[in-house]
Amino acid sequence: MSEKTNCLGLKGFVPGSSKTYEFARFERLYNEAQRRKIAIEKEKLQQEFKQTFMKKLKNVITPTFYQMQKLYEEKLFETQINQYSNETQSVFELKNDDFIS
Repeated sequence: MSEKTNCLGLKGFVPGSSKTYEFARFERLYNEAQRRKIAIEKEKLQQEFKQTFMKKLKNVITPTFYQMQKLYEEKLFETQINQYSNETQSVFELKNDDFIS
């Protein structure tokens, strides 16, 4: 703590050193802390989006694919119907020995 200003300074502050150097050091430390906060917030938002997307996938897309699969299984002979979803895509696939879509 500085006796003159009664303020707590930066860790490692050397009284009497260059003010420009100390300001630049403070600015660098402050910017690094801000970047860390932004990176953490961005990661949280990405994780939240991923969780919301997976819930939507589970509640909306997967049942719709399942209904389509049941509907077409009865009508398409010798055709294998697969459906799956993961974090990056949702796939509804029709496979036949002669044709793949």
